[in-house]
Amino acid sequence: MSVKIKLFLVNLFIVTVLLSAITYVLVTRSTRIILAQVKTNAAVTLSQLSQNLDRKLASYEEIAYALYLNVGLQETMLAEYGDYREAYDAYFRVIKPYISVLQTTKSIQRIAFYTPNRSFTFSGIALIDDSVRAPGGWYEQLKRSATGSYWMDAGRDQWTGEQLFSLKQKLNYADPASDLSASLDIDKQVLYDLVNQESKGKRITVSLPDGDILIDSGAPNGEPARLGDYPYYDRLMADSAQPSGEFSLRIGDESYFVFHSTLGSRNVARGIRIVMMVPVSDLLPEIERTRNWAIVLLVAACLLSSVAIYAITFGLMRRLTELSRKMRTIRSDNFQSYVTIRGNDEISHMGITFNRMVQQLDELFHEVYESKLKRRELELRTKEAELYALQTQINPHFLFNVFNTVQGNLLERGDTANARFVNLIARSFRLMLKKRKPVVTLREECELTLNYLHIQKYRFGDRLHIAFDMPETLLDTPLPSMSLQPLVENVINHVTEMRKGPTRITASFEREGERVRIRVCDDGPGIAPERQAEIALLLAEEPFETGAQHFGLQNVHRRLLAMFGPECGLSVTSGPGGTTVAFAVPSAGPAADLSSEQAPKGGSELV
Repeated sequence: MSVKIKLFLVNLFIVTVLLSAITYVLVTRSTRIILAQVKTNAAVTLSQLSQNLDRKLASYEEIAYALYLNVGLQETMLAEYGDYREAYDAYFRVIKPYISVLQTTKSIQRIAFYTPNRSFTFSGIALIDDSVRAPGGWYEQLKRSATGSYWMDAGRDQWTGEQLFSLKQKLNYADPASDLSASLDIDKQVLYDLVNQESKGKRITVSLPDGDILIDSGAPNGEPARLGDYPYYDRLMADSAQPSGEFSLRIGDESYFVFHSTLGSRNVARGIRIVMMVPVSDLLPEIERTRNWAIVLLVAACLLSSVAIYAITFGLMRRLTELSRKMRTIRSDNFQSYVTIRGNDEISHMGITFNRMVQQLDELFHEVYESKLKRRELELRTKEAELYALQTQINPHFLFNVFNTVQGNLLERGDTANARFVNLIARSFRLMLKKRKPVVTLREECELTLNYLHIQKYRFGDRLHIAFDMPETLLDTPLPSMSLQPLVENVINHVTEMRKGPTRITASFEREGERVRIRVCDDGPGIAPERQAEIALLLAEEPFETGAQHFGLQNVHRRLLAMFGPECGLSVTSGPGGTTVAFAVPSAGPAADLSSEQAPKGGSELV
């Protein structure tokens, strides 16, 4: 299997595993979010339903409480009447209006009063007899009720067939010892309307404190049952200490989320439970859609990744294959196998390195190949150079001997002034004939510079004054050859030749720490600011131009920088009183040999 296929498969495997893991995590996370959202919505729905049911029951309890506080109503039903007419008149004057008004409001189907008064029995008023007092009946439970009120399921109305629930209320406010009571029968449709607004596919049951089911939105034909008959009863009782809660339940092949809440705002309603069952299967379509989309995206991402990985792998391997092929084509006599550079990655860097190596091999091959031919040619040119060196050495000696002959002739004639001038010229040739080193002593450089100035003295006469302050302790200081003479030559060319008055050239040498500061000053008119800027720019140029006007300054400056560093370069300061050119050299170093018997001995020389 080729490297290209291996690289492609490995990358594809890694990308597929990563994308699958990411998809799994996202699907799992999305499922959890959906379930959490469903639980949150169900909890909010249950809370809203509990509040609505509590308010609805409270409205009926307020009616019952109003009857409990109505003393006139209770006294009317407990009073003994002499004849039927008095009882009838009291019934229509006091009781009948209550019954008529209440039966037309708030879905109250029937209102009934129960009294022990045998002389007061009319429509809506029943006698409390043995059947009412039967054990286990509602009357017994109402008697045991600490609140004086009691909710119960009233079954179906025998005339209309409607499902009813009832609120039983004691009416013993006027006479605490009396057994007077009232019953409000309410249509269960009121509760179903509340539940249907919030159910939307959920099964909601409402149970009374005694376990009777008041309503069940999912029961067949709406028939009530006992709470203990439901499969979640044991789990619900385990959570009964909490006013609300939730748990999961599996019934057969179906899973449910069960949410429950217990009313406890008032004593009458305390213990009424609302239970909501949400089937998980209703959530599966949304979860399944999320999972299907995730799988589709996973497949698409894997396909796109495989195409991208194949393209990248093919591109990389094509460049590596080209590089390998070029390496195999290199021969000892052909070093022109260059690779094409594409991109800016490690492979392109390898290609650049390979091309550079091929180029160096080609250059090295030609150098070795041609060195044999050049070696003989070099030997011949060496012989020619030796002959030429001998010839160039004869010419200055010839001129030196001629100047000495002219000097002797002038002395014989008594022309000492011209003889001295010729002697200075001959002395300059003698100094030039000496083998000059790159580094000389301050003594040798001053000797050459003073000799040049003495020659210029013959030209300018009293227009030129020279003052050299040369301490004996500094004369062995090393400095570059021909570093002082170009500075005084600039003064001659740019100051002395340009003015009719006298010019004073001063050279001073001072020790400053580990360096010796050398200054060449003149008393000329100074350099214009723009010209100073040009000189500063000229000294900063690199490389310098040999045809520049101040080539001498630039030459000295570059040699000082190369030998001693940037702190020792030339500095030019100028003003109306003259110009100063200064530089520094180390105070210690190798000194050149002194062989001139006329070299400066220290002190000051004034001309």
